[in-house]
Amino acid sequence: MRITYFSRTYTAHDLRFLTGIRAHGHDVVFLCLGDPDFGWEKRPLPDGVELLSLHRNAVHEPADCLAAMPDFEKALARARPDVLHAGPVPNCGFMAALSGFRPLVLMSWGSDLLVEADRSPAWQWAATSALRHAAVFQCDCDAVRAKAQSLQALAPGQIVQFPWGIDLNAFPPSGAVAGVREKLGWQEAVVVISNRSWEPIYGIGTVLESFRVAARSDERLRLLLLGHGSQTALVQEFISQHQLGSKIHLGGRVGNDQLAPYLREADLYLSCSHSDGASISLLEAMAVGLPCVVSDIPGNREWITPGVGGWLAPVGEAAACAGALAAAAALAPVERRRLGADNRAVAVARADWPRNLGLLMDAYARVGQKA
Repeated sequence: MRITYFSRTYTAHDLRFLTGIRAHGHDVVFLCLGDPDFGWEKRPLPDGVELLSLHRNAVHEPADCLAAMPDFEKALARARPDVLHAGPVPNCGFMAALSGFRPLVLMSWGSDLLVEADRSPAWQWAATSALRHAAVFQCDCDAVRAKAQSLQALAPGQIVQFPWGIDLNAFPPSGAVAGVREKLGWQEAVVVISNRSWEPIYGIGTVLESFRVAARSDERLRLLLLGHGSQTALVQEFISQHQLGSKIHLGGRVGNDQLAPYLREADLYLSCSHSDGASISLLEAMAVGLPCVVSDIPGNREWITPGVGGWLAPVGEAAACAGALAAAAALAPVERRRLGADNRAVAVARADWPRNLGLLMDAYARVGQKA
């Protein structure tokens, strides 16, 4: 079967899907709305995947999607798919629906429906239009499923739900470490790792403030802060203003293929995101065996049970998050390892990417036969 996979840019998530689809024996064309060289993923495409790029990096409104339609339709004609797999919903999914190509497998990226679809009536219209024309809607959690259903009634048989999952073999609890503790003299510290992008939606300000408050009550706490983003200046100014240079290490953006050794340096994982579906970053931390302090949002509640795998803190409330960090740091190491082992068990049971991907392959076969 020929699958055209249409996405906004090129990320580790796109690489994961493209690799899995190709491994199941399908011919794959990766149709990229933007320039893939500007994406976060620098690893090459899987062997046998053909790339077509529209080089449309500035897609900020549905009108920008409409302007890109002639180029998209030409690329789609060249790709000649049996099944068109498209997402995020309000941009790539919207364009796929407008093209009239069927069957369409529509994939939500989580925040595209939970956040972007509510930015304006125009974005909500684009998302609803895409959902209306989907043969299959793929989502990763109950919160995204409910949001989609609030926009467009979907039959149960149209919905394929599974967490995107991870390669459990790439994120084992034991293995090489990145050497950060030894380099910085943090051998006796309680190390917190946070690796979300430095963007407002990921609550980087709450990450910093909660760590600052918690570190005042426990001198052992240290923060390994990976990533970068539009709020880099805010991060640097905060560290300087509060004289936290010896307690926060900025490790830069670490590729997904190099992330596990950094996670194994840590004792705790921290995310203060305002919105997430089934967060891959969270699942990777769970697989490595870390207790987790995360924001109390529906997507996270599907994975973290307080007292079992970690702590939930109200969105944007740094004091509550700091309290959770302090409580985690106060635990004996054996107790933190117990929480981490619980998380590893959950990841093994529910986040196994090869097993979860089989549900998507079944959907391809089902709609491809009807085409």
